[in-house]
Amino acid sequence: MRADTDIEVLKGQDKMIETYSAFSGAGYNTGLADILRAKQITKVYCVGLVYDYCVGYTAESAFKEGFETFIIPQATRSSFPESEAKMKARLTGIKEINLQQL
Repeated sequence: MRADTDIEVLKGQDKMIETYSAFSGAGYNTGLADILRAKQITKVYCVGLVYDYCVGYTAESAFKEGFETFIIPQATRSSFPESEAKMKARLTGIKEINLQQL
């Protein structure tokens, strides 16, 4: 059941375009940044599967778009330790917080 506050973002609609981020990928823009700005949202909290791909790329995109960006480690998992370490190294400026801090 959808709430009035829910935002639906469709990505991965074209099998020829890799879209890990909820914001964009390979020249494709989902419009999420504009939707969030229109709603005066300034913070993005990233959770889900998979940290080293969709969660990480979404966090990276949110930060690049100027949003204060957080990842909640207890609410995400990685595919592999090696790719998790690479993604973690990419995510400079993005804060990790735990559930108790919310």
